[in-house]
Amino acid sequence: MRTIYDGDTVTVNGVDFKVDITPDFDMRYPWKEYDGCGVIRKTSSRHVDGYSDKTPGERPMNSASRNEYQFYYDVQATVKKAIVEGWGLSDEHVDQLTIKLKRQPTKREIILEAVERDFNFCSGYINNEWQYLTVSIYPADGENEYNYCLGGVVGYVDTYPGDVAHELIGNYFYDLAKQQKQEKINSRFADAMNCGL
Repeated sequence: MRTIYDGDTVTVNGVDFKVDITPDFDMRYPWKEYDGCGVIRKTSSRHVDGYSDKTPGERPMNSASRNEYQFYYDVQATVKKAIVEGWGLSDEHVDQLTIKLKRQPTKREIILEAVERDFNFCSGYINNEWQYLTVSIYPADGENEYNYCLGGVVGYVDTYPGDVAHELIGNYFYDLAKQQKQEKINSRFADAMNCGL
């Protein structure tokens, strides 16, 4: 599947679709949107110039510039939370960890890796390595006003959510077939009623 960018036109089943990919400003910090995120603290005191309000167990998530907030990820509290909540890894990530360690990881090592991945994911948001996007598609001919969109899509700097656009196009064709079927049923019913059946 080729990469799809904002403004591209994609042709599927002879229909041209325009793709819009825009920032989704309705989303909040990932740890406020999702369950299973670490314990994160936001402060106006920057972690620079020999001063810090960082507490033991916390890890800075960003290098705050002037007038920016500093974010801290509480590793100790997050590990405790991860143990209670039963955090883990996908089979693919367990395989990657197994290769990295050159042996089967322990349950604790899996939890620590899950915490590290969460730190990287949340830090990536703070450091603008990814953002929430809204992906919209609509027929390029403009005849059909229907459009399909999905917000809250994670989009990394070097990749765009083309697979989401293709899913939305699939939804369009599914709904179109459903609508055509219902119109056919309605037409047959109307014909039957007119004929007095």
